[in-house]
Amino acid sequence: MAFPFPTFTTPFHSTAYPSISPTNPVLSAANKTILITGGGSGIEKAIAIAFAAAGARAVIILGRTVSTLISTAATASGHVTATRSFVADIRDADVLSNAVKSVREEFGGVDVFVANAGDLYMSTIA
Repeated sequence: MAFPFPTFTTPFHSTAYPSISPTNPVLSAANKTILITGGGSGIEKAIAIAFAAAGARAVIILGRTVSTLISTAATASGHVTATRSFVADIRDADVLSNAVKSVREEFGGVDVFVANAGDLYMSTIA
């Protein structure tokens, strides 16, 4: 099959294959504890909800905005056993350390860590 664009890997897959199949039990989110930074909005919110819907034991979200954390946690809680949210700026090591300590104490550790926090500062170049 010829593609209308260059491919840099061989072979090129357009469908799931065994090692990335959602039916592969190794890839299952079931009974896993998921920690997501920036989990309050956008792509991070969708990731949190998707892991919850996939059967994660707990989804923990860290972010800076209380209202978005509450909204995401409420949505995810319909799918998962436990949701927790922590108001945290990833640039503050002490706050992150305390959040991770709380997660370890309650859930025994983190199975999946999604480092997805980010920010965009708009300004002119010159």
